[in-house]
Amino acid sequence: MPKKIFLFFLFFTITTYNLSSSGSLNYKSKNASVVISNFSAEIVIGEDGQTEKDLQMLEKMLPLLYEKKKKKKKRQIRANILDRIKKTPYGSPKQDSRNQKVLKRAIETYGAKKIELQTEDNLKISALFFKRENAPINIVLATGFFDKYTPTKEWCAPFAALYPNFNIISFDWRGFGESSGDPIRYGSNAYKDIHAVIDFIKKDNDKPVILGGYCFGAAMCMHATLKAMEENKPIADALVLNSIFTTFLDMLSRSAENEDNWFKRFLINQKWYVNYRVRKSDGNILEIKPIEMIDHLKIPCYFEHSQEDLFSPIDGGMEVYNKAEIPKIFMLSRIGGHVRTHTKLPFQHRNAFYQFLYEMNFIDNKSFETLTLEI
Repeated sequence: MPKKIFLFFLFFTITTYNLSSSGSLNYKSKNASVVISNFSAEIVIGEDGQTEKDLQMLEKMLPLLYEKKKKKKKRQIRANILDRIKKTPYGSPKQDSRNQKVLKRAIETYGAKKIELQTEDNLKISALFFKRENAPINIVLATGFFDKYTPTKEWCAPFAALYPNFNIISFDWRGFGESSGDPIRYGSNAYKDIHAVIDFIKKDNDKPVILGGYCFGAAMCMHATLKAMEENKPIADALVLNSIFTTFLDMLSRSAENEDNWFKRFLINQKWYVNYRVRKSDGNILEIKPIEMIDHLKIPCYFEHSQEDLFSPIDGGMEVYNKAEIPKIFMLSRIGGHVRTHTKLPFQHRNAFYQFLYEMNFIDNKSFETLTLEI
């Protein structure tokens, strides 16, 4: 083996060695395989796979879903390299093109409006607002976070097709998409972005606000709610916690075990890189611990999790759920992967959420029966 190739593989092996082996970051080691037979979820979907109604609803959602076209291997490698070099508001030309298509369809077909909000620390937050006439519910959606791969507000656009009777608002985290700020400084202080969106929607109308987050976005929703309680600011009326985990470090270590993209796996496993991000960020994201925050929440929580989730395995969500002493419902999906249940079982996913709203008295029986029949 040539010397350069040998040295490369030696370097790669050393630097991708799991962080739990040394250093100040000690990841919680768990087997990713999950036994759920003894867990009793209030709602289970996907028992019989996709239904005809799921497929019909998915067809309606397609214009707002990300379009991913497969390329030949050489073209894909070249495209990936160019994406890392060329920067756009959305991070890369490919991401920019995809988001612009979704944004255009959201505005032209679903009447969405792009708005700009301001945080208490004077950052501009770009948001996408689907306002419906006489909407009985407001839904605020927060995407997950994964450094340069952090999804933008357009990722949440399909929910406008899923919930056509509700107001929907999603936003770009500070430093990402079209929001101002430095992405390297993204940290736990980003809860102020959620506060800005909650303030806006509370001023817009007096209907209940459901705050939903995905993976790290779910953890930030918990964090933002507790911060609002401390500071006597408006809070949501309920939380939706999709793919929640116990601690950020635990989720990070297990996502490294299952990530099939070598570059993402490489980044996750770098102790120096994680430490660098923590030092540069405004607020230590490693201190975001849902397993501890759940003790202090006072509002209803709806847990959504797929048993096929490898990046934030379902046992973490179960652990947080079991510890909760507030009104709660757990929705377990047999299929769907990480934060993707709504793209696999949209009809069942939507009606499960409607059941939560009904159980928690956000909608009455008549509304529940009417909404669950719509496609």
